[in-house]
Amino acid sequence: MKWNLKPRWMTEPDEEYVVRLRRQIVFWEYWRYTILFLTIGLLILLSIFLLPLVIGFIQKVQPANQPLVILDMFLGFMSGFLLGSAISHVFSQLMLAFTGFRSERLLLKYYDASIKSADEKKDWLEIDSE
Repeated sequence: MKWNLKPRWMTEPDEEYVVRLRRQIVFWEYWRYTILFLTIGLLILLSIFLLPLVIGFIQKVQPANQPLVILDMFLGFMSGFLLGSAISHVFSQLMLAFTGFRSERLLLKYYDASIKSADEKKDWLEIDSE
């Protein structure tokens, strides 16, 4: 048995890749504003409700007088990481929304132009051979 460990995009033909790329662009155009709204809404909910809840939980778990702070530090690091990754996700979604698959659109444009020029060249060759 031979294992194929290459990703799908490395083994699929150009035509299948172009079809998959067109589907991704259509999906993104349809759902772009909904995804942005949900992403920004989740960030607001996270920063307004979840962060104070975690801080209150940390204060209830361990009073300020006790020397053991490992649990507090762990919960603080995890909540900070969660908030930082959520902010990073929001900004990446905003960047993707404003760029809108620019490089992929250019790739499709050049691919369509190359197919068209190949068809025209084939038509010219058929005319010359007659």
